[in-house]
Amino acid sequence: MLAVSDYTMAIELNPDYAKAHNNFALLLATCPDDKYRDGEKAVSIARRSCELLGWDNPSVLDTLSAAYAERGQFAEAIKWQTKAIELAPAGGKAVLQSRLQLYEAGKPYRQ
Repeated sequence: MLAVSDYTMAIELNPDYAKAHNNFALLLATCPDDKYRDGEKAVSIARRSCELLGWDNPSVLDTLSAAYAERGQFAEAIKWQTKAIELAPAGGKAVLQSRLQLYEAGKPYRQ
């Protein structure tokens, strides 16, 4: 998949490119094609995105939650998704809430 190599290159060229970290982690956590999913790597990259953008950014916390869910760590996914919902603007809560329901049911999110 071209996106994997593109994100890898973007991060290598600019290790502080937070958006590339977040998007790459989301791809690794939620890709419908399981040959590209990698929960371990997704969590690591998502945590780096949180370090770069802040642990109070609902978008990156949503990605971190998806990564934990892909890894099967649903308690962590629920914890961070709940935090994302608390921090999100009113208009963005519904999508986050639907993902929380997946994690509560022990299911990962797929794009």
